[in-house]
Amino acid sequence: MSERELFINGRWRAAKAGRRLEIRDPATGEFVGSTALADGADVDLAVAAAKRALPGWAATHADARARLLHRAADLIVERLPAIANLLTREQGKPIPDAEKEIRFGVEV
Repeated sequence: MSERELFINGRWRAAKAGRRLEIRDPATGEFVGSTALADGADVDLAVAAAKRALPGWAATHADARARLLHRAADLIVERLPAIANLLTREQGKPIPDAEKEIRFGVEV
């Protein structure tokens, strides 16, 4: 089971309004988890955090930014089976299709 929150300003947090969406396996109806539902107030917090972070990110050398993005991609690939399994349970797609979708996202 997966309980997801919003990642804003470097930390995981509940939606300001506390709303959540249940995620169910479309094939079985089994409860998979839930995710926080952002509203305008959450979006405003995220945009403000992004604006504050932009100068530091822009000042970071392109090579360092590339290293960070490549490391993130490597971590996704390392966790590919678990992510593909969750994607399959959430969307009902076959595992090979889920893996292909994740790999495509990593390549982009």
